[in-house]
Amino acid sequence: MTQDDPLAAVRRTKLQVAHQIFGDPQINRIKELEVRNSSRARYAVAALVDLAQSQSRRPVALADIAQRQAVSVSYLEQVFALLRINGFVKSVRGPGGGYLLSRTPNEIRVSDVFTSFAASQAAADGDRDNDDVARGNTPTAKLWDALDAETMRFLSNVTIRDVVDGTIVGSRPVRHAQAAE
Repeated sequence: MTQDDPLAAVRRTKLQVAHQIFGDPQINRIKELEVRNSSRARYAVAALVDLAQSQSRRPVALADIAQRQAVSVSYLEQVFALLRINGFVKSVRGPGGGYLLSRTPNEIRVSDVFTSFAASQAAADGDRDNDDVARGNTPTAKLWDALDAETMRFLSNVTIRDVVDGTIVGSRPVRHAQAAE
């Protein structure tokens, strides 16, 4: 198996996500979805890590995740709606309901989460001009494109399991606090 040009792989992934959101007629609306280090994507990753750490086969309530992550339940509802739509989690209704990972932590790449959230943001932005479009003709455009490619290359090699275990290549070891029982 040959290694793809990282930028080509990023573009292909972005276009696949755009295709899922907009379908064939509108695919040309999105030529590039930049990797956005958005708060929503960060909270999404944190929430997925939280679910993976729960070590429970039972659904986890949003209120519990919100408390552990120090974020409002209403904000997490928005995040989890996107996580569910993009197939990262599944919801369980009723008493004792909540959310479960829909795939194993080893199967969820952090890059997939960021790409999904970037695509969702692009869909929300619609045709409005924004900094990403405006920067296309600036002297620093290649810098930001290269940074996006490096970010995607790095994140595509990190799974939720890696984050839980603290085994992210190129980072220092993470010590997890042991919960008092």
